Parts: sequence; structure tokens; C-alpha cells
Amino acid sequence: MELRNNNREVIRELAQANYRKNRGRNRILTFAAALAVFMVFGAFSIARGKMDADYLLYARNGGSVASLSLENGSEKQYEKIKTLDYVKNTGVENDFAVWQKEGASVMGCTVLDNTAFEKLQKPAYTDVTGHYPREKNEVMLPLRGLEQLGIENPAAGMTLNAELLQNGSRESMEDSFVLSGYYKDYVNPLLNAPIAYFSEAYLESLGIPKFPASYILMEQDGILADGEFMEEKLYEDVQTESVSQQFIGMNSLTFTVVEDFAGSYLVAFLCSVMILGGAFLLIYNVLSITFGNDIRQYGLLKTIGTTNSQIRKIVFRQTGKVILAGCLMGAAAGSLVMKFVLPGTLGELYLHGMGSARGMTGFYPGFLAVSVVFVSMTTLLAAGIAVRKVMRLSPIESVRYEETTSVAAGHTGGRLRPALHRQNSARRDGGRRNHCGDGTSFAGMAWRNIVRSRRRFTVTLLSLSIGCVSALGAVVISRGTDITNSIEERPDFDISTFANIVYDAGSSEYDWNDDTPVITEEIRDKILAVDGVTAENTSYTKGCFAMLDMPSATKGIENSGDEALLPRLKSVYGSMDANFFTTVQIVDDAFVKELREYADAYGIKADVESLENGTGAMLLHTHELSKELQEDADKTIGKPLHFYSLSLFEEMVDDKYLKGELTCAGYLDIFKKHFPKLRMTTHGSGINYFIMTEKAFKSLEFKEKIFGIQIEVDRQKEPLVKQELTQIIQQENRTRSEAHYIYMNSKSDALRDASSYIRASRIIMGALSVLLVVMGITNYFNTLYTSLSARQKELAVMESVGMTGKQLGRLVVLEGAFYGLSVIGILLTFGSAVLWILGKAIKQNLLYFKFYYPWAWMGGIAVCLFLICVLTAACIYRRMTEKSITERLRRYAD
Repeated sequence: MELRNNNREVIRELAQANYRKNRGRNRILTFAAALAVFMVFGAFSIARGKMDADYLLYARNGGSVASLSLENGSEKQYEKIKTLDYVKNTGVENDFAVWQKEGASVMGCTVLDNTAFEKLQKPAYTDVTGHYPREKNEVMLPLRGLEQLGIENPAAGMTLNAELLQNGSRESMEDSFVLSGYYKDYVNPLLNAPIAYFSEAYLESLGIPKFPASYILMEQDGILADGEFMEEKLYEDVQTESVSQQFIGMNSLTFTVVEDFAGSYLVAFLCSVMILGGAFLLIYNVLSITFGNDIRQYGLLKTIGTTNSQIRKIVFRQTGKVILAGCLMGAAAGSLVMKFVLPGTLGELYLHGMGSARGMTGFYPGFLAVSVVFVSMTTLLAAGIAVRKVMRLSPIESVRYEETTSVAAGHTGGRLRPALHRQNSARRDGGRRNHCGDGTSFAGMAWRNIVRSRRRFTVTLLSLSIGCVSALGAVVISRGTDITNSIEERPDFDISTFANIVYDAGSSEYDWNDDTPVITEEIRDKILAVDGVTAENTSYTKGCFAMLDMPSATKGIENSGDEALLPRLKSVYGSMDANFFTTVQIVDDAFVKELREYADAYGIKADVESLENGTGAMLLHTHELSKELQEDADKTIGKPLHFYSLSLFEEMVDDKYLKGELTCAGYLDIFKKHFPKLRMTTHGSGINYFIMTEKAFKSLEFKEKIFGIQIEVDRQKEPLVKQELTQIIQQENRTRSEAHYIYMNSKSDALRDASSYIRASRIIMGALSVLLVVMGITNYFNTLYTSLSARQKELAVMESVGMTGKQLGRLVVLEGAFYGLSVIGILLTFGSAVLWILGKAIKQNLLYFKFYYPWAWMGGIAVCLFLICVLTAACIYRRMTEKSITERLRRYAD
């Protein structure tokens, strides 16, 4: 019968005695636990901090955190949307007027409810002063809007006189308002007018109901999906009230930052698994070795009557101290760095020129808790494995247990001594041998020593490989998702005009005709005369402006207009009898080929054949058709389209100004993810935009206009070319109205503007890569240290029977070299395959991603890893052999 002794005091004293006896080992274990906590907490915090910084950037650039919206939403739809579990915040926006100054529009006028402003718009602003308008006579303006009104030093409470033109009205009204607050926005001022916010009370005073709202704004929550999926989900769950009513789904900011950071949620998840896997192996390998070497000691306790339960308590009591000390150290170090260093660093690096990082934190308690719990559970698991070995072994088997039985040690039974004697004799005779006397080479002995415990060898290699592959993967992601890749695809100089051919035929004065050039031939010739610019390195975006005869939704289609344009009419204008302007752009054969591949690959309904042979034209839109209208648009393929001269605007004589007829080749949404890249001339919603080939364009007999000029130059000449082009454009703009200014976008300027972000991304991803490599190297160091510590008897015995210290050192160094070479081999084979698969997976979701094999990092890691493996082995061995053989043997015997 087994005698049970539950004396808690005895268990506590035994645990403390064992803990004191293994102080050196416990320091290593504590350091490993602390480092694991710091590494896991640091890696996840750095990654999350970068994504938080990107979130702020995207929110400020976009002007909102809303990713979903419904046009002309009713109150019933609003209430339904609020019940959806995948929508976090729902707000209402009503656009009711424009703010004018001297007859020119300077700001949009909008009313938001509390949720729309506080939850969806305000996060995109900084320097918010005052409050959102509450009273009828209050208004809130952006700083750039105040500047356009001539106010440079605004103050809450000041009075502003306003001239407002209400939507649908031809007469403006004047009123005065009290400035309740102001804010700073960061949207592109060339593409986005400032927004003035008014109170709901003012909207009510104008007799404008809250519903139907201009937009019901939504912030996505819960579902990790892109905008297209969310849009389909909304169509399924919320019934639309007209064929033109449309849900607009964009990728949420959270989805976007994860996609830009790692390519997809799946890749991010796999990266997280690899980080946790590296931390697990760091703890598991060290603890399994060290506690495995204590099995004989626990066997002695069993021989004197200690029960398995008591041994388990002793082990876990010791382990608890290691966990407590290690986790406290790691948590303290990680918290200090993440709380006080990371936020400022991210803000300084990422948000250059985009406001402060106030509100962004680099300290994430959840990650700290996960790190501590994960390391604690890993440590307890490793300790539990050692206890299980003791449970399975009898007391005698436990006492005789040898975890590190080796080939080299086996020679001490009689074969190694004469072999070493013969080798030493040969050395004294001047001979050189790489083998022991029985034919065993030092290399063979070293290899057998590291593989004799296959589990330890496998775990160590796996840990080192995971750390290095993760680091290389971080480099691949960092370089591939670098926005430099997207910017480098642009021409060195892109010269164009924001000539926006969107006019209300009933109220706007028209200042263009068929002969009016956009970019004149004179300007083109001046540009081509610049040193460094040639016709060979210059390309053009060409086309013309025209008019369309829209059908009427109030009359029979057969009696009015082109039936092919009816879906377009319903999507933008509803039912109106009018001719409308359109932009026509000429596309080349290369783009038509890409378009054909796109349509075939994604099942897009389009008549690419008619586009290619010059008999058809395609209408492009910026995601402006509802699901039903897109289905109607697909049915218009093959129906006739008539294009008219701009002179039709004045005389309205259809037959006189008809330029020609083509067939409708389809409606294509340029916002679709894989739509081929096209350098368009005008941008925005509500624009009729057709593409056709050169052959089709010539059949219409329009005069060709130059919309844009793209130039590639020698990098050395780029500064001088830029200077001369700037002078030419400035001189030309003096003769133009602001609406028709020519603009020049320079690749070098874009790279300069993005330089701080690019530098920050590389620094952050580099730091993350270093953390992952250090985690793997630390595992190797701890494994080697604990392994050699456990083999002190073996090494001392081998030296006592004739093996010299130099030979033992050489043996240990070879073991380290084999570890390094094994990992390098894994990186070049399996690691390279993983990197290639990673790049291919990211490319499917991130179109501008480019795969670069990290040769420099691979070479640097390989060299450093080999040197570290060799030098670490040599240093640890040297430290362990500082005492004499007698002292080491006596210490082990004691």
C-alpha cells in the first residue's frame, strides 16, 4: 500500500530547496518567460499600433469612418438597419444647400444627427473646438471653409453672414449664424469641398423633413468581409423602396488596414499563429529539457515514499515562482515600452502633416493579458510533461533515467580512451586526424549529439525556423505592401485639367464647344520642347466632350431618347426630360485586351467584341447603379447610342448636330476591385463617361481633344524638367479660369509626401522582424545552454579519459554549426516555398502588391545565424569549463 503524506510544510520546503539548488537554471527559465511575454506583447502591440495609425490616416483622408450608406433612406429602413448585428453605428445625413460667396459655391451645407457626427465624422477630424450646432441659428465650419470666407482667427460665438442656395432652388437666401464650433479636416481639397454643419432645428425651420435622408450612414461591425459582401448582405436584409435606391458598400477601415498590413485576415491570422508558436517553443523547449534532467531527483523522492500528487505539487510550486517572476518582468518591460515609447513613435513617423496621434495608444491590456496567460499556460504544460514522465516511470527507472545518453558518452565504456590515446599520439607525432581511432569523425559525433534527442532537435530547429521565416515573411509583406509600389506605377509627370463636364442644362452657362481645346497644341509643343522630354517618352489621354439624348421616364421610351441610357437616367437624375453632357475617352488595344481578360475572369456582362471592332461604346460609372439597375443595364447591351455635338445645347436640333451612332457595349463599375487601371480625365459621381476605341471615335467625326499628358524622363534630368514644366503651366493658368486650370502631378512629389509613411512602415516592420528573429535565437541560446549544462558530466568524463579541451570545444562548435546549417537549409527550401505562397495569397487581395524575394535579409540572417550558433556554443562551453575536471566531476557527484 502506498503511504500518503500530505504535509504541506514538507512540500513547500522541498520545493524551495530544489528552487535554490537550481538557481542558474531558474534564471534562464525566468528570463525565457519574461522574454516570451515581452516578445508576444511587443509583436502584437507593434502590429496593432501600426494598424491604428493607418486607421487614423485613412479616416482623416476619407473624412469619415462610415463604410456603408443608403441613398434616400426612409425612416423605416433606418429603424431596420439599426437592428442589424453587423452594423455598429447608424447615422443620418441630409445635404440641403450650398454656401455661396459672391455667387460661387464655397461649401456644402449638411445636417447630421448626433450619431453621424460624434461616431462617424468627428473621429476623422482634429482640433475640434466648440460643439455641434444645437440651435436654429448655429453653424459649425471647417478651418479651410473659414479661410475661404476670409476668417483666419475664428472664435466660437462670432456671427457669420451666409448666402445659401437651397438644393432645387434657383434663388439664394441670406441669413446670419452664430459659429458654435470649428474643426480641421484632411480630405483632398481639390476633390472635396468644405462642409458646413447646421442644426436639425434649422433643417426643420426650412420645412425639410429628416426622412427621406440624403444618406443613412453606417459603420461596419463584426463581419470580417469586404464592401461588396456587405453591400449584398444589406440588399438581402433591408428592402429597397425604388429601383434607383442603392446601398453603397466600401471596405471598412479596419478591413482596409488589415489588408494593407498583411494582405488579408487569413495571412494576419497565420502570422499571429507563428508568433505564438515561436513563443511556445521558446518556453517549451527550455523547460522540457531542464525538468527532464530532474527526473532522477524526483525518482529519489519516490523511493522514500513521496506520492505522485506531492511531486506534482513540488514541480508546480517551483514553476509558479518562475512564472510569477518572468511574467512580472516581461509585463513591466513591455508596458513601459508600449505605453511611453510606441504611441509617440508611431505618431511622429506615420501622422506627419495629418494631425496629432492624441487618442491613439500603444498599450493594449488585452494583448498583455493574452501574453501573460499564454506564457503561463505554456510553462505549466512543459512542467506537466516532466511530471508525466515521472508518473510513468517506477522509482528505480526514474533514478536510472538518463535524458542525454550520447554516442560520445557511450565511448567512455572502453572504446573512447584508447582511440583518443592513439589520436593524441598521432598529434604528438605531427600527424593530423579528423577521426577518432575507431573511425568516428568529430563531425559525426557532433551530428549524433544534436540528433540523439530528436524531439529537442526538432523543436529547436522549428523554433529557429519559425522565427526566421516569420521575420522574412514580415519583410516580404513590408516591401510588397509598400505604397512605393503603387506610386512607382505612375508616370514621372502627369499633366491634366480637372475639366468637369457636368452641367445642369437648364441653369448653367456653357463655355465650351467642339473646337475648344482642353490642353492646347501650343502647350503640348512647349512641353515637348523641354530638354529631357521627347515624343517617345510621352503618352496622351485623348477624347472629347459630347451630348446625349437621355430618354424620358415620363413618356414612352419609344418616343424619346436612347433606351440604352434609361438605367443611367434613373440612377442619377430620376425622371427628367433633358439632353446631357458626356465625356468620351479613347482607349488603346492594350486596355481593351485587359478589359476582355477582366470580363472573362469575373463573369462581367460586357460586349468587348463591339468595343474592340469600333462599333460599340461602354459607359463607366463609379458604383452608381443599384443591384436592379445594374441588371437593367446589362439588358441594354447592343442597343443604339447617339452622340451629338455640344452645339445641341444651344439650338436643340437633334438631326443637325448628330455625330454618329454606336451600340451600347455595357455598363461597367470602375470601383470593382479588379477593374483594369485606366487614367481617366474626370472623376466623381453623376458623370456620364464613355470609352471607345480610336476607330469608333473617328466614325463619330469629333475633333480630338488632349485631356492629359504623361511623361517619363531620365531621373537625373527630372529636377530641371520639373522646374520648366511648372513654369509653363503657371504661365498658362494665368490665362485660364480656375475651373479650367492645368495641374501637374509629379511622381517625385508623391514619393516625397509619402516618405515619412514609407519610412515608418519599414522601421516598424523591421522592428517586428528583429523581434521574431531574436525570439528564435533566444530559444537556441537557452536550449544550447541548458543542454550543455545537463551534459557537464559527459563532457568532464570525456576530458578525463583523454579528450583535450580543444577537441571538446571543437566538438561543441561543430554542434552549433550543424544547428545553423540545418536552419539555413530549411530557410532556403521550405522557407522559400512559404514566402512564395505568402506572396501569392496577398496578391489576390492587394492588387498593387509586388513580391520581392528578400535575398539581402536571407543572406544577412544566414550569416548572422551561423555565426551566432557557432559563437554561442563556443562561449557557453568556455564558461562551463573554467573549473578543473576534478572540481566538475566532484560537483556532479555531489
